[in-house]
Amino acid sequence: MKTNYGIISDIHRNPALVMLVLDVLKDARVDNLILLGDIGDNEQIVSSVLNKTKKLGLETYIIPGSHETIRSFYEPMNHFGNLSSHLIDCTKNQKIEKKGHDLVFLPGSDWLCGGEFKLLEDENIKSGFYGTQEGSRYVINMNDLRDLVTNPEKTIVVSHVPRKFEHQGDSVDNAYFAMQSDGSLVPGIYLENSIRHQTGFKDITEIHKFAKANGFTFRNEKRGNEFLRKLYNDIGISKVINGHFHESAGNVHDALGNKLKEKEMYDELFWNTSYIDAGKFGILTVNDNKVGYRNLKLEGSAG
Repeated sequence: MKTNYGIISDIHRNPALVMLVLDVLKDARVDNLILLGDIGDNEQIVSSVLNKTKKLGLETYIIPGSHETIRSFYEPMNHFGNLSSHLIDCTKNQKIEKKGHDLVFLPGSDWLCGGEFKLLEDENIKSGFYGTQEGSRYVINMNDLRDLVTNPEKTIVVSHVPRKFEHQGDSVDNAYFAMQSDGSLVPGIYLENSIRHQTGFKDITEIHKFAKANGFTFRNEKRGNEFLRKLYNDIGISKVINGHFHESAGNVHDALGNKLKEKEMYDELFWNTSYIDAGKFGILTVNDNKVGYRNLKLEGSAG
């Protein structure tokens, strides 16, 4: 049985684009929606996104990413979830069994940008709510996948964070960022735009010199999660969709890094699906054990 999933993630600066994206997905007659993390930096944006998706009337699977706090995710989720049974909180429903395939959800992120849903690999820490010196955290243990995945060939893992890849060329975990001397990271595009606004510089060389003088070094690296790489290989996971790294939105390949063509069906697929701020989103097609994809982009969107 063929199923089409419209996928939306990484909504930070321009939540107004969500309605335009939903119109495209509605015209494409997708069967379900997936909100793949970073759906809002605050409660107001998350509420707005959930309200818009609720009106579409499609079953929608929702996870937090790097930015959602416990309050900004659960208060809107509980409110709109009570109004519509179509909105599925996948922190509480991590496995959805469909006809011919399973969706397994891995909420949260290994790197938090104000968020409170933390991915960990320590087998001694159970998933759940914790109080820490840094405040409340909802911990998701990545090892939970070992129990959740019962049939790897028919499983699609839905995770905001990608696994690590080593092959040359574009991959789902390519990241452009700026590192400070203390090791902390800032998204590269975010810092570039901040410097442009502050200084009026347009030339990228000037921007990088200014950043370096203020303790930042720009870098391009593969920043996927190393433990997820090992875990997927151990379990036999070969179909994963993610968001998180904005500059990699639209990248898709198999485990060896071979690029995959749109609208064709595959046994293996790793895909960075969406970055709404740049008008980028996608449709995942599942037919039994095979999957395919379509990269979509709003007309006139930057990026």
